[in-house]
Amino acid sequence: MEWHLRLGATIKLGSGRVVLVEQVHIELSTLGVLEGSFETVRQQVLADLPNRARTLFPGTAGLSIAPVGAGELPVYTVFIALHSDEPLGDGDFSSLVHCWMTDQLPSDLPSHIEAAIRPIEWDRWAADGLV
Repeated sequence: MEWHLRLGATIKLGSGRVVLVEQVHIELSTLGVLEGSFETVRQQVLADLPNRARTLFPGTAGLSIAPVGAGELPVYTVFIALHSDEPLGDGDFSSLVHCWMTDQLPSDLPSHIEAAIRPIEWDRWAADGLV
């Protein structure tokens, strides 16, 4: 299962920064993993998250990955590309790809996304870009 959606919504982060949700990509957490022990699969999936994010959203955006608790991996991995017209430094804008895992996808996906990204530390993880 793979699901990809362009949103275009703006969300105000806890820091007060307004970001644009450019794209959201949701897939099964173990997509592409054919076999292996529980721990091997877990290590492989978590180690590959940065590469998977860059494959889905190539470019110079910063990257943040929410911590994943111990035990079995949640069912879904969510990747979201965010944009801010306000740069961190000398750029023209700033951007970030954020990733988290979840066991359920609620019927109100926009509210779920907003709750997941509101606490992001933009100044720590985002990167500036040039037009």
